[in-house]
Amino acid sequence: MNTPDDLLKLLGNNLRMLRRKNNLSQMAFAEKTEKSQTFINNIENGKKWISVETLSTFCRVLKVPPHEFFITEDIRNEKNALNILSKHKQFIEHIREMFAKYGEETE
Repeated sequence: MNTPDDLLKLLGNNLRMLRRKNNLSQMAFAEKTEKSQTFINNIENGKKWISVETLSTFCRVLKVPPHEFFITEDIRNEKNALNILSKHKQFIEHIREMFAKYGEETE
């Protein structure tokens, strides 16, 4: 993340990803946000920036916090890795509880 263009692209890519996660076409999203489809398309293609008010509207419609528009892919993957690690730890704890409850019989 070195230039304003990088931020424009990051915002646009994340908007596209979040919009698609919500199964919204550009047209449907434009209608819900009371923006034009051209405006949405320009944001997603890194050609336009948005105001704080517009960001707030996008957050409301997509039901996400503002930082979701600025998370890079490496951090998004790290979050997924942390979720997997957390589930793995829960699974291990569950197995330990089962061994404690039923003993360590293997036959």
